[in-house]
Amino acid sequence: MTSIVAATNVEVLVCDREIVYKIFNENRELHQIFSDSLFHNCYTEYLNTHRLSPKERYIALLKRCPDVLQKISIKEIASYLNITPTYLSRIRKEITFENK
Repeated sequence: MTSIVAATNVEVLVCDREIVYKIFNENRELHQIFSDSLFHNCYTEYLNTHRLSPKERYIALLKRCPDVLQKISIKEIASYLNITPTYLSRIRKEITFENK
């Protein structure tokens, strides 16, 4: 249903899901922590997409990942923010002139 594409070099650890199921069945607290964390992260991203402006989402991304501009193309950042590259360029220009 989904695929993950890394935009930079990363190390990926793979674990058989049967092992994960076994660990979670043996440790319900760990399962709850993972579930809560995943839900919190997904729900926060969903809300931010609807309640924050594209400019606010861009600024939040820069705070979370300060070196993102050196590693990811503008086109990919725009796609992540669900805006066009042209609109992202306008936001970047606006921020640049605000800081002068």
